[in-house]
Amino acid sequence: MYQQVIQFGYPQFLAIMRNGKPFVIRKNGLHEQWYSVTHLRYDIAKLLFTDLDDRDYNYLQCDVELYELIVVFTFGFKCRKVWFDGRLCWTMPSNAKEFPKYLAFHLRYNQMYLMFSKLRMERLDLENPHVSAVVERPVSVKRRAQNDKGTVNKAKKVCNRKLITPKTSIEPSIEMVDGGSTSLNMPRQTELLRLENTEEISENCSIPQEKTLESSNLPNERVRIEVLGKRQRTILKLFQENWHKIILCNGYNSTSNGNNYRYKLEKKLLSKKFRRNCARELIESIDFYKEQKIIVFGTETKFTVYKLENGNWTEEHYVIPPIKLLRRDGFRNFVKLTSDQYTVHLVIIAGILFFVYRVIEGVECMMVKFRFETLVNFDIRRKNFIKTLVYSLTDDNMLVETNLLIKCTKVNNGWISKTQKPWYLRHYAAGMGGLIPVYMDRVKITEKSRNIYRIDYQNEPNSWERIDIIKYREKIIWKREPGQPFPKNLTQYSKDGRNKLTFQFEDKFIRYIMIGNRSTEEHYPIPPIRLLNEEEGNSRELSSEDYSIQFCSFKHPKFVYTLKNGVCTLVKYGERVIYNGNPGEKPLHVFYTIDSGRIEIVFEDKILFTNSRSPNYIVKTFIIPPELTLYKRNDQGEAVKLNAPEYIIQIRNTTGLKYTPSNDVSCTELRHNGTVVWRYTDGPQPVSFIYYFKKIIRISVRYPYKPSLHYNLENGQWTLTNP
Repeated sequence: MYQQVIQFGYPQFLAIMRNGKPFVIRKNGLHEQWYSVTHLRYDIAKLLFTDLDDRDYNYLQCDVELYELIVVFTFGFKCRKVWFDGRLCWTMPSNAKEFPKYLAFHLRYNQMYLMFSKLRMERLDLENPHVSAVVERPVSVKRRAQNDKGTVNKAKKVCNRKLITPKTSIEPSIEMVDGGSTSLNMPRQTELLRLENTEEISENCSIPQEKTLESSNLPNERVRIEVLGKRQRTILKLFQENWHKIILCNGYNSTSNGNNYRYKLEKKLLSKKFRRNCARELIESIDFYKEQKIIVFGTETKFTVYKLENGNWTEEHYVIPPIKLLRRDGFRNFVKLTSDQYTVHLVIIAGILFFVYRVIEGVECMMVKFRFETLVNFDIRRKNFIKTLVYSLTDDNMLVETNLLIKCTKVNNGWISKTQKPWYLRHYAAGMGGLIPVYMDRVKITEKSRNIYRIDYQNEPNSWERIDIIKYREKIIWKREPGQPFPKNLTQYSKDGRNKLTFQFEDKFIRYIMIGNRSTEEHYPIPPIRLLNEEEGNSRELSSEDYSIQFCSFKHPKFVYTLKNGVCTLVKYGERVIYNGNPGEKPLHVFYTIDSGRIEIVFEDKILFTNSRSPNYIVKTFIIPPELTLYKRNDQGEAVKLNAPEYIIQIRNTTGLKYTPSNDVSCTELRHNGTVVWRYTDGPQPVSFIYYFKKIIRISVRYPYKPSLHYNLENGQWTLTNP
C-alpha cells in the first residue's frame, strides 16, 4: 500500500518498503500509467558503513524508515567510512568533531546525504567519489555475514512523530519567533508529516492536492511563529518581518498551494486553560496570499482582509452571510447543518472575493436558504446533494454545485435560478482548500440542432485567470500546467449518448469522444495553410482578426477557414501557391479535409480545389450554378436573399453542392430559378440543403432530428418524393 505524497505537477513518484528495500513507481502525466523506476535508483544493498573499530555494517544493521520519498538510515554506531559497490565514497576527516547520525536517501532525485547533529549535511557523490583515493575492497572483507540480526522498520501507515534529523537543506532549519510573551498554555508544534494511505491512486482526482509546509523539501529558510492569543496587528508584523521565509504557526495545520498558504487552527490541541483564559476571539484560519500581499483572518463570525500597500496595512471586514444549509433528519424534517458538517472560508480568485461553503463528504445536504428565502430544495428521492456553495461578494450571486451547477441571481428582491448547460461540463478554479466551480455565462447554443454548445474563452471575462481545471463528469479534460497554453474555445456536440468535446489551441485541435465511462483523445495539428494579403509585391500573413478557423468532426474531419473583409489575395500550402488573387475576387472560405488532403477555396461563383499531397496535382475549377438561391425573413416578414457570407457551399460527391446556412441565420425559403421549392412553416430549422444538378436534379432538405425531405424536378415541376 503506497503512502500518498503531496506533489504538484508531473512527473510524480510514490514509494513503499518491500523486503526492507525501497520500491519506487513514477507517473509522467495525468493520463499516463504508473511504472516502476526502482531499477534506476541506487541499490541500498551495495551500501556499507565502517565504524571506528573497522567493523562493517550493511543496511540490515541500521534502523531504516521511509518518510514519503526519503529513506532514512539511523546509525547505531560511530560511522567513519561509507562504501558503495566496493568503492570508498566518504571518509571522516581527521579534524572532524562529530560523526554522522543519519543517511538520507531521496528517492525522487536519487541522491544520498550524510546528516549530522550540528545542522550540517554532506551529499554523497556515488558516481564520482571525491576522496583522495578510491579504494577497492574485496566483498569478502567489507561485508559481514548476512544472518546477523538486523532491525528493519517498514514504512508506517501514519507517521505521528517528528523525524529527529538535524535541519538541513532537505529539511531547513526552523527559527523560533515569539512575537510577544503569553502565559497561556499553547501547543508548541503541529504534526510534522501528514500522510494519507490509499489503496488506489485516482487519475481523475477532482481536488488539487496541497502539500504540508513542514514536510516540504524547499530550500528556503523556515521560521515558526506564535500567533495564539495575539492581536491581529501583532501577527501581521510577524508575517511582514518574515515575508521571504516559509512561515509555520504553532497550533495551526499548515498547507500551501503555489505561493498561497493556509493555516488552520488545530482546536483539539488547545488546553482547557487556554480556552478558559483566552479573552480574544480565536483566529480559526489564516490565509496568506504572498504575491498579492494579502492576509485573511477568519473567526467563527467574520473574516478580516488585510492588504499591504506602500508599507501600510489596509483593513476590510466581511461578515459571514446568512446562508443556511439544511438536511433531513430521521423523521424527514429539515434541520440545519452543524458546524462540524461543513466549512466556510473567504477565498480570493482573480481579485474577486468569495465565501466558499464545503459540505463534508457523506452529509446529505438538500436545501439552501438565504435568511428565510429558499433558494434550492431537492427531492430526497433524486439523491442530488449539495457539495459546494460559492457566494460572490461582488454581485451577491450564489453558485450551488450538486450533480448540476446552479446559479442563483437576486433580481427585484427575489432569487432566479439558472442551470449551467451543458450539464456535465464543469470549470473550476484552484482556490485555497480545493476546487471552486466557475459558472460560464456566455455559452453559445446552436439554435438549429440544440445539441451543439460553444464556449469562447476569449470572450469570457477573466477566464484566463479563473479557470484551472475543466472536467466532463469526473474526467479531467484540461488542466492548467506550467507553460501549457490556454484553449481558445471549446465545442461540445452530443448525439445518441456520444459526446464530442473539441478544444482549439494555437497550433492544434484536441477532441475527446465520451461514450459512457470510456473516452478517447485525438489530436489534430492545424495544417500549414497560409492566408496572405499581397500588395505591390509585398505580402503579409493575415491575423486572427482577418479570419477564423473551425474544426468540423462530422464523418470526414476537416478544417474550415472563414475569411473576413475580403483581404485574402494569396493562399499557400507551405510554400506551394494554391491561389494567387485576380482583381475583384474575394475568397470566402478555405476547406482542408484531413483524410484526403483536399483543399477547396470557395468564392461566390466558383470553387477551386486541389490535393495537397500531390505536388503535381493541378488546381481545378468548379463553377457554382446560379439557379439555386436561399432566403430569410426580415423584421417586416419579407423574403430577403442570403448573401454569400451567410452560408457555406461545399462540393458534394462531384455531382452536387451542399449549402449550409450560418448558425445565426434562419433560412426560411429555397428557390430554383425563381420558383419556390421549399418554405419553412414550423418545427426545427433545417441544417443544410443538398443540390444534385447533373443526371437527376434533386434537392434534399436535411434536419437534425427527423428524416430529410427530397424534392425531384420532373417535367418542369418540383415534386416532394417523401412527404
